[in-house]
Amino acid sequence: MEHRDETTSLISIGKVKNTDVYDTEGNHLGMVGDVLIDKRSGVITGAIVTFGSVLGLGGDERQVPWVSLKYDTRQGGYVLGVPLRQPDGAPAFSPYAAAI
Repeated sequence: MEHRDETTSLISIGKVKNTDVYDTEGNHLGMVGDVLIDKRSGVITGAIVTFGSVLGLGGDERQVPWVSLKYDTRQGGYVLGVPLRQPDGAPAFSPYAAAI
């Protein structure tokens, strides 16, 4: 049986990771570093997006709601439909932060 990582309605997490993320103007913001899944329901709640990395190094990781990412076939990546501004002093992503 052939292993497929994507169908018309499903995609594997392995294929989502490292996918480019753009803003609504088409500017490259970063890439998906990981996907967050609710342990009990199995629902994808968010993604960890790495902003400002150079060749995959460094950057700032932030947790964004999954519903704010829409896949754009023309760009071959996700478009983030929410502003990136965080209140002053707000922490970057923490793996121990509450679910979105």
